[in-house]
Amino acid sequence: MKRTGFTMIELIFVIVILGILAAVAIPKLAATRDDAKISTIATNVNQIVSDVLANYTATGDLNVSSAAEWAKMTNVKSPEIVYTENTATISDKDATADDDTACVTIVYDATTGELTTTASDMTANSICEGINKRIGFETAAETKVVKVSGSRVVY
Repeated sequence: MKRTGFTMIELIFVIVILGILAAVAIPKLAATRDDAKISTIATNVNQIVSDVLANYTATGDLNVSSAAEWAKMTNVKSPEIVYTENTATISDKDATADDDTACVTIVYDATTGELTTTASDMTANSICEGINKRIGFETAAETKVVKVSGSRVVY
């Protein structure tokens, strides 16, 4: 009588190989998810600055005195971004975590006409560090200032 099927040894080998593949693939998938979040948030930061400067160029006025004014100037809406008065705060907000860390702040100072983008705590987590490095910051509290005055925008 001839039996067909797999032996116990063959099944164990298949299970071991699947376990090794899973051990390699799962960290790669997690890193890919973090990279996608970093790219999205960094793009949002750059888009906010571009939208605000485009609005200034078009209207000659940069009024970001409220969240509503920010909303008029930019269509960037995300749970990671909080607009208040003259500040946009971009965090690493995660729907599963209670603590969201401010990664980047964008502040407009009406007296000097400066739109300042500042890196926050880069050591808080890998998301904040990735966002700030993608934007071009190397250290915490590093700033990029854009001066808007008259009909000019100076980087």
